[in-house]
Amino acid sequence: MTRNSIPSLRDPAQQVRKTAGLVMTHLILKDMVKVKGQVSEMAMLLINPESQIAALAKKFFNELFHKGNAIYSLLPDIISRLSDPELGVEEEPFHTIMKYCSPGPGAHFPHSTGLGIRHTCI
Repeated sequence: MTRNSIPSLRDPAQQVRKTAGLVMTHLILKDMVKVKGQVSEMAMLLINPESQIAALAKKFFNELFHKGNAIYSLLPDIISRLSDPELGVEEEPFHTIMKYCSPGPGAHFPHSTGLGIRHTCI
């Protein structure tokens, strides 16, 4: 199922991308599929020109941040996939995605409240 859903996240039709994003969000956040592999495709939706699709991706990452420190283990997969020349992500969109996905100064994770860091979501 997820192998067929991944290409749908890149489909030229915005409704297909939106539906695939909703399905993947539900499956991943409900722990029905493993996050690794699909998360870089969800990250690509952050720079989608359609505002509803980008908002869906932002909501996905907000929810993922609240699930704990999982994002730390996913960053290598996101960086590796987005750096792949075959994917063709330009430098500016890459920085936009990484700014949103990477916990920086002020990041907040539910299990790290004692560390005094906070994540501000766009």
